[in-house]
Amino acid sequence: IPKRDWSSDVCSSDLNIANPMALLLSAVLMLRHIGENAIADRVNTALGDTLRDGAVRTRDLGGTASTTEFADTIARRMV
Repeated sequence: IPKRDWSSDVCSSDLNIANPMALLLSAVLMLRHIGENAIADRVNTALGDTLRDGAVRTRDLGGTASTTEFADTIARRMV
């Protein structure tokens, strides 16, 4: 039985459909580990606010936003 490489489908730059939340939450953990709690709090708050707002969600969360649109929304909330 041939294996299906789903990661290449989801991570393809042409599709732009991967949900970046796991990456961002991993970054929060790393930032806390190195003592950058204020920055970790900003990322975590921006992520939480974006999810609560519900206007920008990736497909796996029932929305239509691309990976880039979702990440850009979080970045704008951090400013």
